[in-house]
Amino acid sequence: MQTNELLELLQSNKLNEFQDELLKKLCKARKINFDNLIEFTNWDKNFVNKFEIENNFVQTYLFNQILKDLEHANNKIDSFKYKYIFTHHKYLIKNTTEDGIQYGYLALGEIPILYFIYFDINEFINKMTLIP
Repeated sequence: MQTNELLELLQSNKLNEFQDELLKKLCKARKINFDNLIEFTNWDKNFVNKFEIENNFVQTYLFNQILKDLEHANNKIDSFKYKYIFTHHKYLIKNTTEDGIQYGYLALGEIPILYFIYFDINEFINKMTLIP
């Protein structure tokens, strides 16, 4: 596959469709409503690098970013959407669904609040090049 073909493939809807397929399989395995899952986009790499060195990164930054959109009503959590992020870092991955989806998660107590979903670019490319 040529570089320009790979770039076109990555910028196409095929990437979104492939990732949606992974998400739907994860939702089915974890019994999560697909509509109750949103991408974690509050990722400021400069801030992260600073806090990894100076403070407890998870407590001071990550939980803050994940939980800031909680809606409260009568001192209870009214609504919460699970967050997810695709990753190529295997050290974040500790679980595999029956469908072969590899994932890990960050939990608050017993409740997962951020899912790390393993994304293998080679698997994506192989699957897309087999489709006519």
